[in-house]
Amino acid sequence: MIRSVDWANNIGLKTEIIASCTEEGVLTIWREDPKDKQFKESEVIQSRDKLPFWKVNWSPVGHMLAVSQGDNKIIVYKEGADGKF
Repeated sequence: MIRSVDWANNIGLKTEIIASCTEEGVLTIWREDPKDKQFKESEVIQSRDKLPFWKVNWSPVGHMLAVSQGDNKIIVYKEGADGKF
């Protein structure tokens, strides 16, 4: 079940990016395809201990993503030069 969705601020980004997370511990990064303007999965990240993810929140510039996890910890993912988190 999806618990949270957040749209990244588009400040200097080439495409739109959305993040979603689920109770099953799956974080999905969705990127807009510039050709057909449809969002497609670009990256799927599974929580290490299969703990649920509760909330996702992009940084103001959209290159870092905070995710709250079921063990009361927050994981911060940073986009690398290759576009992967």
